[in-house]
Amino acid sequence: MDIGKEAFLTRAVRAFGEAKALLIEYATGTGKTRAALECARGARSLAIIVAEKNHVDKVWKAEMDKWDIHFEEVHFMHASHIKPIAVDIVIWDEAHMITEKRAEAYRKIAKDKAVFLSASMRQERMMLLMEVEPDIKVVSATLKDAAKAGAIHMPIIYPVAIDTLDVPGTYAVRIARTYRVWKTVNTWDKSMGDKPVMVKGPFLPVADALDRAIQYFSVVRKNGDMAKILGTKRKLMYTKAKCAFLRDHLPQVLATRAGKSIIWGSDKSNFGTLFQGKLKFTDYAFHSKLPAAVKRRNMRAFMEGDLPFLYVVNLMVTGITPPPTCNAFLVINATYSSTVRLVQQIGRATRRAGNMVFAFYLKNMKKEEEWIAKLSKLAHCHEPITVQEAVSLLAQGDDGA
Repeated sequence: MDIGKEAFLTRAVRAFGEAKALLIEYATGTGKTRAALECARGARSLAIIVAEKNHVDKVWKAEMDKWDIHFEEVHFMHASHIKPIAVDIVIWDEAHMITEKRAEAYRKIAKDKAVFLSASMRQERMMLLMEVEPDIKVVSATLKDAAKAGAIHMPIIYPVAIDTLDVPGTYAVRIARTYRVWKTVNTWDKSMGDKPVMVKGPFLPVADALDRAIQYFSVVRKNGDMAKILGTKRKLMYTKAKCAFLRDHLPQVLATRAGKSIIWGSDKSNFGTLFQGKLKFTDYAFHSKLPAAVKRRNMRAFMEGDLPFLYVVNLMVTGITPPPTCNAFLVINATYSSTVRLVQQIGRATRRAGNMVFAFYLKNMKKEEEWIAKLSKLAHCHEPITVQEAVSLLAQGDDGA
């Protein structure tokens, strides 16, 4: 394992010696943090731009102590509050989060060299990065590259199929504000006039109406903003549908796996759907909207094995190494557009051998199946399995852990 990481480390340090600015685009778990610090070793002053404040102690200071890499001056800054200081080297973690405003603030830092880190850089963000550092050099390694080199342990990824005909519950989505818009995508009673249109019913009819509305706004009306809003509603509805189906299958097995499972869900309402209101969201979640003290408490309880599972959304994708007992990652909230986040999610499971990723998806729903196809390109996927088979694997994993 260390041999593969050392090779990636050497490659990054060598490239940095030949460049004023370097992007280290390595898969999660390959040692990007240490590589950046090794690049900066010997410098007098350093600025580190972080995506999350808790990464300062848990990630950067811990790695400095672990590898005995220290500097006379170290300035930590959140990416949204970059200050115009003067240092020898700048390290920008999670550089795919660069924006126009942040790029402008970065330009005001007086520095000799810079290192940017990302597990997967989006094309538009790369263009922005090249504007601030035109001569930037890139070293990269995909998940498959890292696994082949022995730098990470590739998890077993199981796509778990859910038949949409079996999805229970009633769904409601507000689709359009006027009859004139609505009649293009469906049949509606003219008496509705200009009242907001609410579509309500079983999953499939509502999902079909929503798909056609998105098509209408994106193609006919050329209203990308409205199409995006409806796309978000569709994703939340899909997640709710999966939670509604899984509530009769997952809660019991998860309760027996103390500290061994991480669930990628979405919001509080879908947590309630999955656990039928029997568990309190604030007792199990690691969510950006929770108070910092609650997040720390829940994370500590999970790490120590006092929580049977941790329910996360986006915060868990960066800077966190799950506890040794954790060997199952359940992805219910699909990642359609962001390859970055998808790579980060998988990356949490590459820390140890034998980890399992269960990607729950709705069969015959285009966006869901595109997501699984994207996942299979990033890493080797097992053939799709049923929810019952997933539950069986979870139970076996618990017995063998």
